[in-house]
Amino acid sequence: YRDGFNAYLYLGPLESEIFSPLIAGFYTDEFVKELERRHRMMSGKGWAEAYRQPKSDAESFIAWMGNSWGQPRRKWKTSLGPLDAWHYGDDWKTAIRDEKHASIAEHPEEVIQAAKEFFDDIRRADYDKYHYANWTEFPLRGRYMTLKWFDKLVVWICETFKDNPIVGVELGQFFIDRKTYIIGQTNLPTVPYKLTLKDGTILKGNLPFEYNFDGGVGHWHGMEGIDWHLKYPNGLPKKERN
Repeated sequence: YRDGFNAYLYLGPLESEIFSPLIAGFYTDEFVKELERRHRMMSGKGWAEAYRQPKSDAESFIAWMGNSWGQPRRKWKTSLGPLDAWHYGDDWKTAIRDEKHASIAEHPEEVIQAAKEFFDDIRRADYDKYHYANWTEFPLRGRYMTLKWFDKLVVWICETFKDNPIVGVELGQFFIDRKTYIIGQTNLPTVPYKLTLKDGTILKGNLPFEYNFDGGVGHWHGMEGIDWHLKYPNGLPKKERN
């Protein structure tokens, strides 16, 4: 694009551009019946079961699709990256990331705030909504990287905190963790945490952060620090839970 054009011309705010609308009269009961058959062949579940819809008919399908199709693409604006990216050259993501990591010791409040918002989002999550089929929409998606099996982490969180929610969050003093994390990250700014659950259970550990651009917006991204599904694959033990 850089070689072919001098500029882009937008006819209006990009975030107000409309995603392709539904096609009137196209989605019939017969269409949804065939969709059910194909979905079951591919995933073992029909469309309605997989997406927790009340019925497998045209009316339900149109209502479900209408939540996104025909709506403004509000996320497009953020996916373009920061307005000053051009200052950093072609590899602007790496340049901005390195700058953020180099200066984080002077601004530890950034990762402290990121950790606070991180645990707030876990506490506010609708555990019924995101359980199983909708795990890809969990609030930490794009903001946290597990060692493996993010989908199982979401299920673990929903099953554990639904009846035994987090009632207290304590954040410790920021430090630089020298451990090597996924794909070689080292020297990550880290925030110790201590979570108190309703029944008195304590979950504690360290939550490292890396600055990246998942979703287009630069942010501090959690790394491996809450992999409770790996530490407690069968759920929290009955007694000591540190």
